Amino acid sequence: MTAYAFFFKGVLERVLGRSSLAVLEYQLSKRVAGADPYELLLKNPQDFCRALAHIFGASGSCIFLRLVFKYIIDEYALTGWNPDELAKALVHGGGEAKQILLSFLENLPIIENECVQVGESIKWR
Repeated sequence: MTAYAFFFKGVLERVLGRSSLAVLEYQLSKRVAGADPYELLLKNPQDFCRALAHIFGASGSCIFLRLVFKYIIDEYALTGWNPDELAKALVHGGGEAKQILLSFLENLPIIENECVQVGESIKWR
């Protein structure tokens, strides 16, 4: 798992909790058979968003993404980023969605070893 995929898994665990994340991962695995959902988010955000829409509905998936991006923006005190625009870009961004997501991630002050997997959960240092 890449550092960014690992980062997203950790964020979702912090936002949802371990049990709810396990349910979401199970539901995503049914929609994106054979693909790691976090890697899919990074490589093909629109497919990830389509899988989310099957789970939460179109508006629910956008709301979920807004909450995740708001959490990241607030947690890292990022300026110049809007969670609503990021969510819309992923859902409706076409080929640009991947570039927007990567640009956002490159602005995060992430230390690659900031989080580690301990058993089933993600621990933050």
